[in-house]
Amino acid sequence: MEINKPKTFETTDKAHADLFNEMVQTLLKNDNGLLEQLINHTQDTNSHASEEEKKKWNDSQIYKITADNGMQLINVSADSKIFDAIKDKGTCTFYAAPGVEDSPTSSNISLRGMQIVGQDNIGAGFAVDIAGKAYSFYYNFGHTSINWTPLPSIEDLNKWNDSQLIKITNDTGGVRVSVGATENLLDKLTETGKTFGTFYSPAGVQENPSALASRGFYHFTSSDSNNRGTFGWVIAIDYKNNMFTNYLDLNLGWQGWRRSLTEADQE
Repeated sequence: MEINKPKTFETTDKAHADLFNEMVQTLLKNDNGLLEQLINHTQDTNSHASEEEKKKWNDSQIYKITADNGMQLINVSADSKIFDAIKDKGTCTFYAAPGVEDSPTSSNISLRGMQIVGQDNIGAGFAVDIAGKAYSFYYNFGHTSINWTPLPSIEDLNKWNDSQLIKITNDTGGVRVSVGATENLLDKLTETGKTFGTFYSPAGVQENPSALASRGFYHFTSSDSNNRGTFGWVIAIDYKNNMFTNYLDLNLGWQGWRRSLTEADQE
């Protein structure tokens, strides 16, 4: 851009002319300086956002899930409910003060969590209290409260991993093995393999130790390639309170039922 310079003033009063010309030169100098900065700014591509960068910003997430300082977006006071505070919100973080009515923690422990929402009035998420206990939660359309589920701790996992995992009864506390009326009791038990368990055998079953129905325990400490018990024992008690035992040896087979004698028998 070409700069047009004004003609200097020439008057009989040289002092005033010089003063005025000096002011004009100062203005021109400032204008030239501003023009130079504008030209440099225009030519400096690093100072401008490209169309690609603008598109990236325009397509970015503009919904806040935290506060501007990175802390939780929603604060739930002790006289409020977590459900009421987050049910109409999208994905967000929250803090629940001690004593919040619908908090899964005790009344003196605070909670921090995050909600994930896929559609209106349906949410799920997780939260951790200051004692380190974790919880998952969800609510669906039409619900009026949050459903909380405590998550297992490392202590819980270690307890379960170190526990006895084999079942000795069925899930309702009944026997593990029920012998059918046409089955053989001892064959049925050896088929369970290397294990410990409980059984029921009705009257008339083959190899039943009594003419009456019996219940008892069995324990095999080894098994063959077909997973049949090879060494172990069985204890059976009929409903007249008579107790019988039998022992299995791989080399000798079953030793036969023996009834344990009571004091009345001995007398």
